[in-house]
Amino acid sequence: MATTSLAERRRPTWKTIIKDIITQGWETRWTAYLESIPPDYPKTPSQLAITPNTLQLHEGVSKAMSSLITQIRTEKIGLNAFLFDRRVPDILPTCACGWPRQTAKHIIKYCPNWEDRRGPLQQLESWDNYQLLLGIPRNARIVAKWMHETNLLPQFSLDIE
Repeated sequence: MATTSLAERRRPTWKTIIKDIITQGWETRWTAYLESIPPDYPKTPSQLAITPNTLQLHEGVSKAMSSLITQIRTEKIGLNAFLFDRRVPDILPTCACGWPRQTAKHIIKYCPNWEDRRGPLQQLESWDNYQLLLGIPRNARIVAKWMHETNLLPQFSLDIE
């Protein structure tokens, strides 16, 4: 007669069952959301597949730094394009350089107004791949610190060290 271990005989607890149901529900909704994005519409780094590094982005950093990383990755940050989309009065989506939408990606990678300050970012190994740039914890922290130090977001007077 084969013997079974205690772990094999133990039924899952209600807590485990509920956690599994919630996790499955979120995964289903997230997949449906991602599939609803038109194929020709660019995805933000946060809309890409979750990798082991994704959770590490927020380990060992302050809440302010974690928040700023999330805002940059989701493009839900206090730049003109986001504020315009939220219908903030007297805000246009354009960048001061004339680009039609002032977004985090535009500021970090392309805006000519910030070209002279972008040097430290261009030295990063993943500079050519924006998703990877914000997907590697060390690089995401450097980008967030750079955004904070450029004073693009004057409403943020947070200590992100």
